[in-house]
Amino acid sequence: MHCYHALVHGMNWDDLRLLLAVHRSGSLSGAARILGVNQSTISRRLIAFEAKLKTKLVERRPEGAVLTEAGQEFCTLAEKTEADLHLTVGSLADTKENISGPLSIACVDMMVDRFLAPHLAQFQTEHPKIEISVLAGLDAVDLIRGKADIALRVSRGPDQRLTGKRLCQFGLGIYKARDSSDEGKSNGWIGWVDERHIEAMIPDHLRALEVVHYADSFLVMNAMVRSGMGIAVLPCYWADADQAMCRVVPEPVSYPDLGIWILYHPDRKQLPRVRAFIEFISQKFIKNRDTFSGLNVLKE
Repeated sequence: MHCYHALVHGMNWDDLRLLLAVHRSGSLSGAARILGVNQSTISRRLIAFEAKLKTKLVERRPEGAVLTEAGQEFCTLAEKTEADLHLTVGSLADTKENISGPLSIACVDMMVDRFLAPHLAQFQTEHPKIEISVLAGLDAVDLIRGKADIALRVSRGPDQRLTGKRLCQFGLGIYKARDSSDEGKSNGWIGWVDERHIEAMIPDHLRALEVVHYADSFLVMNAMVRSGMGIAVLPCYWADADQAMCRVVPEPVSYPDLGIWILYHPDRKQLPRVRAFIEFISQKFIKNRDTFSGLNVLKE
């Protein structure tokens, strides 16, 4: 077994850390940035590591650096070693005041603005030694490759390789500018630039409306609706809080199984800072579940 031979040949943590950096970045230059050295140093250390093991670990291809089968085996060992190290260090000072280290959170930008930011501020106050990074965007961040510690993701069914839980239902509604007439029908729909399968959510009496404008994010779509350019499907928790807009139909139109999930790589949950954030933010979402589902408006 390769891992046995590695131990026999005196492999150290720096060797494993090098391989992890190559795996997570997908390139030698990316690994250099992660480890704070230049690319030639990474290349030299990798060659020495492979020579010591007499095993090829990384293949250099036009699309980037790809681990060989042996490299994958070592990477698995490296991830376990990393998790064990973090767990050991964390257990020595696992109190609210002493939990420390970097914590990266991936989510959509709209969630940060209207919900997450104030709660992050509270979490930072409770855990001043945790360094928070927020990765906001529509594209899903690769948790498997360690691109983030935690993801808050809207999904009907997340990746089975990840660990996590459904926090609440995610409601979508149809909205128009509050001061527009005739349900905003005169201006038609504002749709997505790329296909996002919202057609099945649209009530029959609104299906005949033409899509007249397009946007590539909820933020842009929200601004277009506010200005009276048309009607659109928007997240209830966001649009209901905007006094310049109102619902075209009272009920949310999203799929019942569409929810907000908190997800993480199984190894990352061993980190005290990850556990602390999961517990903290889960309570916030559950407390506000009617707002996220869009049912709060119907109860008023």
